[in-house]
Amino acid sequence: MSLPARFSSPRLAAAWRLLPVTAFGVVVALAHVAAENAPTAVITAPATVAYGQAIVVSGANSVAASGRHVREYIWRFDGGNPIQTDVPTFTFPFDPAHPFAVGPHEVELVVGDDFGDRSAPEVRSVTVRDTVAPTAVVDAPAAVGFGVSVTASGQQSSDVGGEIAAYEWQLDGGPPIVTPVPSVTFTATLANPLAIGVHVVRLVVTDDSGNQSAPDSATFLVRDTLAPTAVLSAPALVPFGSDITVSGQQSADVGGQLSEYRWSLDGGPPIVTDTPSFTFVAAPASPLSIGTHLVQLVVVDDSGNQSAAASRQVRVVDAQVPTAILDAPATVSVGQGFTASGARSVDFDGEIVEYIWRLDARPPVAIDQPAFTVAVDPANPLLPGLHTVQLVVRDDSGNESDPASATVRVVDDFAPTAIIDAPDLVPFGADIEVSGGRSVDIGGRITQYIWRLDGGVPIALDVPAKTFALNPAAPFSPGPHVVELVVVDDSGNQSDPSTATVRVADGVAPTAVLDVPATVPFGENVEVSGARSADVGGRLVLYRWSLDDGPEIETADPGHTFVVAPAQPLTLGRHRVRLVVGDDSGNQSVADEAEFIVVDSVAPTAIITAPPTLVVGEPLAVSGERSFDVGGRVHRYVWRLDGGDPIAQDLPTQTFGAAPAPPLALGTHLVELVVTDDSGNQSEPATARVEVVEPPDTEPPTVTIASPSDDAAYLVNTVVVASYSCEDAASGGLASCSGPVADGSPLDTSSVGTKQFTVTASDRAGNQTTATHTYRVVYGFAGFFAPVDNLPVVNTGAAGRTFPVKWRLATAGGTPVTALSSVASITDAAVACDASPADALEEQLLSAPGEALHYDAAADQFVYNWKTAKGATGCRLLQVTLADGTKHFARFRLR
Repeated sequence: MSLPARFSSPRLAAAWRLLPVTAFGVVVALAHVAAENAPTAVITAPATVAYGQAIVVSGANSVAASGRHVREYIWRFDGGNPIQTDVPTFTFPFDPAHPFAVGPHEVELVVGDDFGDRSAPEVRSVTVRDTVAPTAVVDAPAAVGFGVSVTASGQQSSDVGGEIAAYEWQLDGGPPIVTPVPSVTFTATLANPLAIGVHVVRLVVTDDSGNQSAPDSATFLVRDTLAPTAVLSAPALVPFGSDITVSGQQSADVGGQLSEYRWSLDGGPPIVTDTPSFTFVAAPASPLSIGTHLVQLVVVDDSGNQSAAASRQVRVVDAQVPTAILDAPATVSVGQGFTASGARSVDFDGEIVEYIWRLDARPPVAIDQPAFTVAVDPANPLLPGLHTVQLVVRDDSGNESDPASATVRVVDDFAPTAIIDAPDLVPFGADIEVSGGRSVDIGGRITQYIWRLDGGVPIALDVPAKTFALNPAAPFSPGPHVVELVVVDDSGNQSDPSTATVRVADGVAPTAVLDVPATVPFGENVEVSGARSADVGGRLVLYRWSLDDGPEIETADPGHTFVVAPAQPLTLGRHRVRLVVGDDSGNQSVADEAEFIVVDSVAPTAIITAPPTLVVGEPLAVSGERSFDVGGRVHRYVWRLDGGDPIAQDLPTQTFGAAPAPPLALGTHLVELVVTDDSGNQSEPATARVEVVEPPDTEPPTVTIASPSDDAAYLVNTVVVASYSCEDAASGGLASCSGPVADGSPLDTSSVGTKQFTVTASDRAGNQTTATHTYRVVYGFAGFFAPVDNLPVVNTGAAGRTFPVKWRLATAGGTPVTALSSVASITDAAVACDASPADALEEQLLSAPGEALHYDAAADQFVYNWKTAKGATGCRLLQVTLADGTKHFARFRLR
């Protein structure tokens, strides 16, 4: 037989026992006719109790017949199951999950004496009064636009033990407005708006028992969101070069005032002012162009709202004559034209469209470009002397400038041009005849011809022809000779030098003489020479070499080296070199040839392959297979061990210390190898050192971790001392033994979570061992506080009710943990009423709706007001997951 839900707490279990039951499970009836000597039940109970309080009653005034005593007290509450006690006082405890409803309740008592007689039932009424004030919670929008109504809500207001009956609102301390519903609208229009700025909404709620809440308030901001209106005033017409003054005086803003005026001209960047008038200043150097210009105004109010652009057109008109400015060269050469420019002419209020030019007394020439070119006919050039150029400009409004003029002097400053006619080639032993007859002068005539040969003494003539006569004792040498000519005109102008090259031909072939070494070592380069080659009547400029009928190599030097690649050396034996030479006249010699012999004189190289160390008792195997010879092959290997007798053999491998020979002793041994090639060349000795050692240590050290123990849990800030040790059984001994902290030092328990403690040991042979223990650092959690009971108790209550879930966290020293970040998540799920927490979490746990979690500093505890949904009846599991990874559960049955 089970107890009523609200009396199922273990706190009552020791205070009552159930009445006996029949074999059919029916509770023995309490209502029966009292015996003649039956006792009389008398109930002492309060007429009223406050909501949320226990109800304490007493049957101590009950009486029994003479000679008898009252021995049992059987209580009922609101017709529920009977509860039997052997003491006269009983407490119906308050259960937060199932509080006593507000209103009257019946308490019934039957008493029994020690003869087994029972009294008639005695009934008393106890009224539960609601004395808990409701909680007002007001919500309002953070901000609204100017002229917009504001709706505030008290939907989240709550009452424990009843319902909210009235909502009393105030706006900015104004008259209260009472509504039966949890919302109110403060109406605003553009004609009667709420003022811009911060407003305060105040709410007090009253429950159905007349209890009134403390006031709650919320603030909202009325923002000016209405754009202002820009109104622009500007003149329709201004003269060229004048300023433009405009005004935005008539611009306006509803709900605020204007703070900025942004002006722009012809789409240019805006200019910001805080006054409603502005002047676009016309700079003398860059006035506004003639024509129509667009002025725009945008205004901004003190809330940052920006108006649409207002526009006005302003026309700039032309009223000034242009100014002609003439640029012309001071002098020009006779026979040359020149260009004059009026590009710097200006018109400040328009543009120049026509340039009217006049040279001396010639007719005027009108063009639309600022540049004017005076062309010169070579047959009729400008005469030397002064010439006058005049310019008049006309603008696009028909205004004509005063004339501007400039003087140009024509001068003769042209140097003549020297031109030489000379033969390209003359025979050896002949004269060299040249001419300057084709030299020219513009504006005059040539009067003198100045000649040089090969940079010699100049020879001046008044005729253009010149013969450089042959001197039989010193004929012109074969090869090129340079003739130079400078001419002078009748104005004394001298030309730049002109040159021509005359080549004296050489018809004699040169002679090639080749020198080579008799022998060349294998693998080395071959140096050859043609320095003794000769040429009569010229000089050698070309040497063509070839080796063993290979491709020709052309050089300008008489010496050459045939470079031998290490990968492709010349073969041993005879090789042939060939040389042909050429002179500076293109004559080529017959070939000269010579031979040399490549001989092998390179010693081979001995290379030993041997282990650096050897375990005692093992034979030592060595090899000379990597020994090599350039130009031949290795055919003999001579070994020595520790300076002992040489061992000569044809094979490249050798073994020392193999049975039946004694093994090599501990310590260092020296192996030596000398090799000989097939030409009898002998290598330098190669050596290798081998260390004979004891067998290696392969046994790793051991690690023992005493603290922390594996999978231990410690409260945050607990002082836990690390304890660990390392050992090595081998003779080498330990090299290191290290953990996160030194042995005997405190572990890291300053933050919650799972941590690893790893110790690594290494011995002197390089063996290593690692051991790891995992430990957890957690908060001190003492369970949930009343009114919520911990598992396995099932808390019961009405669906839709808010349950205050409370707990406390602390460090090892008792210091409270107050940070909300210590709580990782709070979730709840519908579960089977007999499900275990783990089963529920694995399959059914859902995210909680997100009610506010807060820390109550006064009570030194976390509080989570769990709001259950109406109609969500049945069993639910609430899970609180902490930042340390631990999970804590409470079970509820909602009705």
